[in-house]
Amino acid sequence: MPDDLDYSQLTPQRVLVLRYQLEDRLMSPGSMSGHQAERMRQGLGGAPPDGARPNTAESERAKLADLVLLCKGLTALQEAACRARYSGSVGVELYKRLRRPCDLREGDGEEVINARPEGHAELVEVQGRSAVYASYRRVGEIVGASEQAARYLVQTAISKIALEQFRRRRTRRGGRL
Repeated sequence: MPDDLDYSQLTPQRVLVLRYQLEDRLMSPGSMSGHQAERMRQGLGGAPPDGARPNTAESERAKLADLVLLCKGLTALQEAACRARYSGSVGVELYKRLRRPCDLREGDGEEVINARPEGHAELVEVQGRSAVYASYRRVGEIVGASEQAARYLVQTAISKIALEQFRRRRTRRGGRL
């Protein structure tokens, strides 16, 4: 996870994925930060009064706190549905796409399989892998709701996160909401 995350550029779905990845990392059995992560989840944690962040675990706890604050308006049921949907992938899917060469970045996990696809002069064909998340049917089974209700829970949670991101951008610029 990069040290210089720009939270305003993250999609709400990415906020949830990063949050659950950080929680898993900090709550893992070998982590000394699990206790602090649990305290943050309960609203008891935070930065030291002097603002110093002496180590990477402290930096990761600060990132987690920022991500948790973006999710603060979620209900318990929305939280459970989002965790079921985004806390881990259920598989990997291979894909092929046409992309502009200038959009390719090293480390994206895509490789060029055809530099000159027929009928597309300015594009290249790439192949890559993407994570597959739990279906809404599976999310519904986990939270005890129908597929449509699970979709609604996740979508309303995503909307709340997007609204919180908008509020943060607005207050940073001096506007009021």
